[in-house]
Amino acid sequence: MKQEAIRLLYFLLAAATIGWFFDHPGWAMVAGLLAYISRHLRNIEKLHRWLRDNPEDEVPEGTGVWDDIFHNIYQLQRDERRARDSLIGIIGRA
Repeated sequence: MKQEAIRLLYFLLAAATIGWFFDHPGWAMVAGLLAYISRHLRNIEKLHRWLRDNPEDEVPEGTGVWDDIFHNIYQLQRDERRARDSLIGIIGRA
């Protein structure tokens, strides 16, 4: 999470620097923040579509904190499948 905050800070600093060349650093930062938020909204949509439509399919790719989120969900699903398969094996042997 700390890395994501640093990424946002650098992103806004770059936007402000670009905006400074056009005498509008504040508006450039607003545009940069909107771009940053839109990236998160796209990843939320990816997550939603994946979980709704095909949660058994391969995990969507993300960047930054979203890569970690997708990877953690994948690991939870994998562990759940292994536990389920183990229980089914135990029941089958009983």
